[in-house]
Amino acid sequence: MAVKIISATHNGLEGFLIKVEVDISKGLPMFNIVGLADVSVKEAKERVRAAILNCGFEFPLGRITINLAPADVRKIGSLLDLPIALGILMESNQICKKDMESYIVFGELSLFGELKGIKGTIPIIIEGAGNDITKFIFPHENLEESHYFKGGDYYPFRNLKEVISYIEYEDVLPYKDEDSYKDDEHYELPDYGDVIGQYSSKRALEIAAAGKHNIIILCYRGKVVQTLVFKPFYQHIEI
Repeated sequence: MAVKIISATHNGLEGFLIKVEVDISKGLPMFNIVGLADVSVKEAKERVRAAILNCGFEFPLGRITINLAPADVRKIGSLLDLPIALGILMESNQICKKDMESYIVFGELSLFGELKGIKGTIPIIIEGAGNDITKFIFPHENLEESHYFKGGDYYPFRNLKEVISYIEYEDVLPYKDEDSYKDDEHYELPDYGDVIGQYSSKRALEIAAAGKHNIIILCYRGKVVQTLVFKPFYQHIEI
């Protein structure tokens, strides 16, 4: 019986949920990834193989098929490494099979099984919340991005072994963001007047705040090129 793990990918600022389905059958050793995967996803074969072996597990012999559904959505990036590795270990009965329908799992694996940060964490969390999935397993390097969204259960891990331990024993509580500002009596909030230069951009921010408008600041190589303040009915002022 195939194993299914929910993961995600993104295209710019839009996230897409992906179902990673893993099946291992008898036959000549093969490792196929299907489902409109780009080159970076297909390269996961070697990363996953090395990570599984270097974490002390066996890479199963047989016909391994990874299906990334839906097949009409292009999958980009290396963030599907972790769910593929977990699916292979579950399907080969090296770790216990558990229902992962309530989790979104994503992350890039190094050859040593370490979890590396990926791009697109914020769109993925937004898409998961929109589909009533509020539990996320991802690399510890992406933990800071999760601070912008409250209400989810975040499980940041540093390597594949930690993820496997949690899946088997569920011995880790969700990450809790402690407010460090409450205990620091000497902490001072940044002042708007401390910003040096950028006079036109600061003026644009004042106009946007006063009129409750939208604002776009265009930057190139760390310098503000143009600032647009959007008024109602898509009118805008160039500053």
